[in-house]
Amino acid sequence: CLAADAVEVGHVEVHGFGGWAYGKTDNENRYLTGNDEGNYDNVNFSLNLIATPYEHLGIYAQPSFTESFGENEIGLDYAFADWFARDELRVRAGKVKAPFLLYSEVYDVGTIRPFFELPPSIYQQLAPEAYKGIGVTGTHFFENGWGCSYDAYFGELELMPQQFIFLEPEPRLFEFSPKIQDLFGGRFMVQPPVAGLNFGVSFYRGRGLLTRESSEENVGQLIDHYLFLGASLEYLSDTWWVRSEYLAQHESDAVIFDSVYIEPAYMLGEHW
Repeated sequence: CLAADAVEVGHVEVHGFGGWAYGKTDNENRYLTGNDEGNYDNVNFSLNLIATPYEHLGIYAQPSFTESFGENEIGLDYAFADWFARDELRVRAGKVKAPFLLYSEVYDVGTIRPFFELPPSIYQQLAPEAYKGIGVTGTHFFENGWGCSYDAYFGELELMPQQFIFLEPEPRLFEFSPKIQDLFGGRFMVQPPVAGLNFGVSFYRGRGLLTRESSEENVGQLIDHYLFLGASLEYLSDTWWVRSEYLAQHESDAVIFDSVYIEPAYMLGEHW
C-alpha cells in the first residue's frame, strides 16, 4: 500500500492513497484476495479532498476506484461538511465517514494497518463505512493525562452487499443491499495516560431493510430491527501494533452475529 503526501492549493488539500495485492489459493475456494488461478485484480485508490472556505468550516470528499476479481467500481466514499465550534464539539452533515469501531473511518487506508484486508469476521459484512445524515463529535483531555472522545449520529447507512441462495421454489442466487434506516449510533473512546493505548465501545441501532432483486422481478424485502454492539482495544508502539475487537447483534432473531478478532503485528526494523 502507498500513501501520498498532501498537496495544498489555496484553501484545498489533496491527499491520496492506494494499494495492490496478489492472492492465490490451493483449491477452488476464493479467500480474501486469492483464487486457485492466482488473482492480480486487487487494486484500490482513493483521492481525499479537504476544502476550508471559512475558518470553522471544512468540506471533505473522497472519490475512490476499486478493482477486485475483474470487477471495477467507482464510487464516493463520503462527502460532508464539518463545522468546528471547539475541540469538544464538531457538527458533521452529508455522507459522513462512520465513527464505528477502530477501522471504519479509515476503511481503505492500508498504510496504517498490518494486512491488506481488514479482519473479515467484522468488516466485510456488518461494519459501516459511511452514513447519510448528521452527527456530532468531540475530544477532551484532562490535566491528569486521560483523554476521551465521543460521537453520536443519526440517519441511514448501507452495509456491504451480501449474496444468499434461496432453494424454493427453485435454487436461485440473490444479492442483497442491506440498509439500516432510522439510524442512531454512537462511539465513546478513552485514552489513558499510556502512549498508544486506546479502548472504547461502539453501537448503532435501526430498522434493517434487505431488498433482493433479480433481473426478471422484485422478489420481496425483509425488514427487522437491529442493535449492533462493539468493543475495541488498541495499543500502538514503535515495535508492536496490537488491536482486538468484539461485535455482536442483539434484538433480532433474523441475524445472529457474535465475532471477535485479535490482530498483533511486530515491527522488524524500520521498514518491515
